[in-house]
Amino acid sequence: MHHFKLRMVLLVVLGVLTIPKWAFSQSEEINLERIVVTPLRYGQEIGEVGSSVTVITEDEIKNSNADNIIDILELQTNVEVNDFYGNSAKAQVDIRGFGGEMAALNNLVLVDGRRVNEVDLSGVDWTQIPLNQVEKIEIVRGGSGAVLYGDNAVSGVINIITKRGAGKPHLEFGSEIGSYDLNSQSLSLKGASNGLSYVLSASRQSTNGYRKNSFFKSVDFSNKLEYEVQNLLKARFSFGYHRASYGLPGSLTESDIANFGRRHSKYGGDHGLDKDYYFLIGVKKEFEGTGALDFDLSYRNKFVFSDLMGGNGGFNPFRKSPIKTIGFTPKFKVDRDILGRKNNFITGIDLYRQQYKSKNFNSANVIQDFTHINKTSLGVYMQDELEIINNLKVIGGFRYERQRYAFNFHDYSGWYSDVDKNITPNRKDYNSGFVYNYAQDSSIFASYNQSFRFPATDEFFSGTLNTDLKPQISRNYEVGIRHRFNVDVGIEFSVFNMDVENELYTDPTAFGGLGATANYSKTRHEGLEFGSEFRIIKNLKLTGNYSLSRATFRGGPFSGNDIPMIPNHKANIGIQFQPLKEVTLSVTENYTGHRYRLNDVTNTRDYIKQHFTTDMAIFYSKNDLTVSLRINNLFNEYYYDFASYGVFSGKKVYYPAPGRNFSLKLEYRF
Repeated sequence: MHHFKLRMVLLVVLGVLTIPKWAFSQSEEINLERIVVTPLRYGQEIGEVGSSVTVITEDEIKNSNADNIIDILELQTNVEVNDFYGNSAKAQVDIRGFGGEMAALNNLVLVDGRRVNEVDLSGVDWTQIPLNQVEKIEIVRGGSGAVLYGDNAVSGVINIITKRGAGKPHLEFGSEIGSYDLNSQSLSLKGASNGLSYVLSASRQSTNGYRKNSFFKSVDFSNKLEYEVQNLLKARFSFGYHRASYGLPGSLTESDIANFGRRHSKYGGDHGLDKDYYFLIGVKKEFEGTGALDFDLSYRNKFVFSDLMGGNGGFNPFRKSPIKTIGFTPKFKVDRDILGRKNNFITGIDLYRQQYKSKNFNSANVIQDFTHINKTSLGVYMQDELEIINNLKVIGGFRYERQRYAFNFHDYSGWYSDVDKNITPNRKDYNSGFVYNYAQDSSIFASYNQSFRFPATDEFFSGTLNTDLKPQISRNYEVGIRHRFNVDVGIEFSVFNMDVENELYTDPTAFGGLGATANYSKTRHEGLEFGSEFRIIKNLKLTGNYSLSRATFRGGPFSGNDIPMIPNHKANIGIQFQPLKEVTLSVTENYTGHRYRLNDVTNTRDYIKQHFTTDMAIFYSKNDLTVSLRINNLFNEYYYDFASYGVFSGKKVYYPAPGRNFSLKLEYRF
């Protein structure tokens, strides 16, 4: 309670400090750096985007408490992170309230424009891109990206843009130590010369984790080359290798916590191993005064191994799953006025071929069954932005996407029937909207769009093939404003509504209590979002955001009930203070409201309690040296990112979040 009161006093003081700047700010010429965003497949200034957008810059990343991308995302407006084990290995990101185990499948994740969503339920591997290689992160909330990207872009698009080489050749070295035996090092070579920019990097990380058997160890290598072949012709090549091993401590019951503590692991030997590498080749040809032709050819090979001897009680505990993906994504953009009005038109094709294989083995390492699924996806899209009067643009787009799944399954034990079948779902979707720039760096926008999600490979298939699963369809409405009062004060506000048909969710009672994916007929996701930025004095900056969300079932046996695992309220306040030129102090206060537990569709169980956490960091930077000290969960709050209960057992289970922890990091540029 004492900590709660301290936080309330802090919030009130911060609010009072902002009043003079807000009330008496004078109109002045705004001269801000032009922020260009690219998650909608071409560059736009942020004020021209007809949807809710957040851009996290390199400076903001440096001056944060974040050690990885997950740490950055959980601070953003209406973005909820469920980090089950506290090591980011299997973390899930939820935008605009989809909750539960399927939330991560409703947002699309890109790295330099390349899709990294998995074909199965394993989710995005957020550890595959070390944070020190990230230049900025762009988040577009809502379904505005569905026409341009298709599957998964229901609640938002996250584009992670990695750094590119610039200037004279130089080395950058980083080393970090911290709680739970955290130890990491990174080394990169960067530069640019004669039309060639390059980044070559390597890093390693290891930690024992907050809980027993929540260790994480990774090794990463990557390069990014860009070359201007000749005027208006550019080529690019990137390659990455990621290897990670991690513990899977599982959930804890109330009696486990009472008897053994929050850091206990029920399954001390369960673990996983990921190996992942990719390469991408791209060419861009610009046509002066007309537009540009751009295409990428990519290949990805991922291997996932899991050992669940404890968690599965010896029932087929070993799984090996190689996944291969080939992508070809040509697009053509036209920048040409129509009747004297600015017009941007883009059209393209997304072609992906994914091969998913999975083999299950018993405790004697003898194969029990195999699943082979080939998935081919073809999407064709077009979108146009036309300025109909000065500073007012209308937006319209259309997409057709067809997917073909070829299933092949054989069970050596004879429990299940063999499967050899093809299915070919398809979708047609569209968007419309407008954005009006009524002042410099200020705009209002509104949009209506339809988005979709096809089932993941193992949603269709879990022992038996369920061809009755339907694609999920979402109809999205959004209205918002971005307003810049002056160079020091800016706000963003948006209201959204998503009506979803055939929402894909896990039915915990299906498949003999093991659970299986099903369609719920109708749901609604609605809310509002607010973000602000104030520079109170020259060396003191305050940022904050708040989101109010509600997701409910509509019709059926749970009509009117809240969808589990979605907090109604989420807020964040951050302070950056620079008392000296070389020193920056950062303090962040995070709040997540209460939520119903996973599986509590009747809303009859007790909540996952609300929680506050406070993070603090101090940075010293001079010339080519930066030293930072970070303290997370300063007041050692005991809370849970994720909790559930057994439908048949009735037991409450928890995934405890880390307590107070620190890290010390040194970075040097040669």
